[in-house]
Parts: sequence; structure tokens; C-alpha cells
Amino acid sequence: MANVLPAERRLEVLAALVNGTSIRAASRMTGVHQDTIGRFGQAIGEGCARLHDRLVRDLTSPLVDLDEMHGWCKVRQKQLDPAKHSAAEMGEQWTWAAICRTSKLVIAWHVGKRDQESADALVENVRARLAVMPQITTDGLGLYVQPIAANFGRAVC
Repeated sequence: MANVLPAERRLEVLAALVNGTSIRAASRMTGVHQDTIGRFGQAIGEGCARLHDRLVRDLTSPLVDLDEMHGWCKVRQKQLDPAKHSAAEMGEQWTWAAICRTSKLVIAWHVGKRDQESADALVENVRARLAVMPQITTDGLGLYVQPIAANFGRAVC
């Protein structure tokens, strides 16, 4: 039989992670091994993604904001020489998000590079979840123009 964390311990770990505590710090606080916390966090995240995908459909959000946020995953830039390593090797990531301006619901998200492929993926996902033609606001990034026109028509641009 596989080892399973007791419900109370799972809640402690989850509370630590939701509050932005690192895996290492959560391990010290709860006494749960870092690898166990990593697997638990991944399982929770995958479950949340499935729930979001199932429930966030046929929305009537009239105002949608699209934006992207820069971040690092695994390796920080200062640890590698930028002259010798690409941004991808250094762990650069972009989180693309579509948010309903009135309810603050995250309609869709995408994690990837800051390129046309990621912009296309986000906008296609947003279109699949909306039952209306919204007013879309962006930060002016040119990568959004083509997928918005292709998925929503020129009237939304």
C-alpha cells in the first residue's frame, strides 16, 4: 500500500503552498519531505486545472483583459552567464492570462515563451470559453493582434 499523507497534514502543506511558502520552507514547517510536497503540489495543480477546464465554459464576460507576466523557473538568471546560455536554458517563462475585468475570474492561462505561438494559444483558449464577443483590452503587445482578429473578428480589435 502506498504512503498517503493524513488529511490534516495535507491541509497544512496546502496552506503553506497557497500562502507562497517555498517547498523547502513548507518541508521545515510541516515535517513532510520536499519530494512529497512537490508531488502533492503537482497533483493539486493538475486537479485544479481539470476543474477549471470543466467549469469555466460558456462565459458571458463582456470585458476581458489579456496580459503576460515574466518569471523564472528552476534557474535564476544570475546563476548562468547570459552570453553563454539562451533565455530558455536560464529558465525564463511567461505566464499569459485572460481575466474578466468585472469578476476577476481567470478565464484562461498559458505558460510559455513570449512569442506568437503562446499568444495564439491563449486567445484560442479564451474564444473557446466565451459565449459572447467581449471588449478585449491588452497592454498593446503586437502579438495579440493576429489571433484576436482570427478568433473574434476585426470588430473586436
